[in-house]
Amino acid sequence: MMLTLSAISPDNLEIKRVFRALGQGSTSSKESFPSSPRTPIRERFHPLSKSVIAKDLPKVYSLPWKPQPGGRYVPNQEYCTAYPYVADLAAELPVSSKELYILADGDHFGNGVINVYEDNENKLVGSDIFVDVKMYYDNPIAVKMTDISYVHSMKNENGVRITTSPAISLEPVHRYISINVRIPRSTGSEPLSLPAFRTHLPNFTHTIGELGGIAQFQSITLSSADKAIIVKSLSAQRIRLRTTNGSIEGSFSSNQHISLRTVNAPISADIVLTNNGEGWTGLEMLSSNAEISASMALESTAPKGKIPSFRVLAKSSNKTVNLKAVSSPLKANTQMEIQTSNAPATFRLPASYEGKFDLHSTPFKPVVNVNEDVKDPAGLERKREVHNDRSRRGLLSGSISWVEDEHSEGAVGHEAPSKGTMSKVSIKTSNAEAHVFL
Repeated sequence: MMLTLSAISPDNLEIKRVFRALGQGSTSSKESFPSSPRTPIRERFHPLSKSVIAKDLPKVYSLPWKPQPGGRYVPNQEYCTAYPYVADLAAELPVSSKELYILADGDHFGNGVINVYEDNENKLVGSDIFVDVKMYYDNPIAVKMTDISYVHSMKNENGVRITTSPAISLEPVHRYISINVRIPRSTGSEPLSLPAFRTHLPNFTHTIGELGGIAQFQSITLSSADKAIIVKSLSAQRIRLRTTNGSIEGSFSSNQHISLRTVNAPISADIVLTNNGEGWTGLEMLSSNAEISASMALESTAPKGKIPSFRVLAKSSNKTVNLKAVSSPLKANTQMEIQTSNAPATFRLPASYEGKFDLHSTPFKPVVNVNEDVKDPAGLERKREVHNDRSRRGLLSGSISWVEDEHSEGAVGHEAPSKGTMSKVSIKTSNAEAHVFL
């Protein structure tokens, strides 16, 4: 069944439903809650503090499953197990919300997947977000054990909640839940502006389509466990991805902060960070016992006289960390750090980098590799100089700068390296080598 949520207003508790028969493409007449006995809706309140005024409590409405005839259903090519039963339902989430979310409560979920992608099926641009849910299962009792609800708060936060209850039968119950979230197309040439979006779906694989050029989220938080988060492209002011024992990979763009965290699984990312000269734009990538590999483009929209600022941290253990900054604004303030252990650590810096370096790698001697053929990124024919301040076993520190000489445009002679440079790159590892490439 289809539940239209866009009719909900924070100033009006009346909620109108638009029922649409799945697979028929037709829309039946509207009716207000409560619904007919054929499609019962249970209205419940959250068990919040009694001091909270009732009108401020979130409203929860159960959505009815629509079981399909028995047969042989395979969720997708990657998950080949066939199930004898499938049930589905659908809902719409208003893009005018302050926050949108899809959450799971309870145990005994089994496996699942959530796919977020551009809505190519809906011809109406700028419409609401469609959420389609399918549950594949091997025991009919699973329908009674799995509740899908729409939750609406007076703060204009709207979402879908999956709740499971313990088995009410001695027979085993297995299920696989597939969620498709379809993002509408923009009404103009600019990406569609979307509110905050978050998930909490343990044991759900997250896949995000090519959304980077069509949608800009205020923030996006994706949370899983024991499954991967795979992103083709994603753009948001703040991006926060969390999982365990599952990889994180994809292309990400942000003008505030990106946080990618997992455990015992690799991180592979292409990053674009943009800073306007006000505050910091940050990136953190954290894992353990797994490799971190990332390519970064640091970009500036700062007006003249403002210095763009960036912070980068990549931290793992027992595996290699490889970072590459393909570009960075001239005179930017960049604070970049790599930490790992028992594995090599490598940072490839852009030609525009000027600042300090501090490398630790015991018992090996750290190395700064200089490409003498690199041209002055400012086009002034300056010469790049690398000064080693401290160099001993396991430690190398110094500075990198572009200085004028007699061949530089407008040069008046040789100048010493700048002592006031703010940028710094730090690498720390053990039992392996630390390298910086210029």
